[in-house]
Amino acid sequence: MTLHVYTQIRENYGTPDAPYWKFKGGRTVVITGIGDAELPAVLEYATMVVEMSSSMWEEYIIGYGVQPNDALTDDERDQLDYDGRITSPSDRIPYWD
Repeated sequence: MTLHVYTQIRENYGTPDAPYWKFKGGRTVVITGIGDAELPAVLEYATMVVEMSSSMWEEYIIGYGVQPNDALTDDERDQLDYDGRITSPSDRIPYWD
């Protein structure tokens, strides 16, 4: 099993003292090798390795879904549908419990 983690990215177009945040889309990160691990532990791991922030930029988790090992992300499926191949695969991070 894998965990597909959906993120939101925001960028600060202002300054740290006067922020002006803009949403910049997001990405899907695939956590591989979760096996029969407890979902709360996998989500805690995903938070540690995926979420990042500073005064000018941040990425945070907005959703997730447990998928089979061979499941493609929506972005990868779109690439196959329109280009016939995957040229930009989603990031895959192995789970270490």
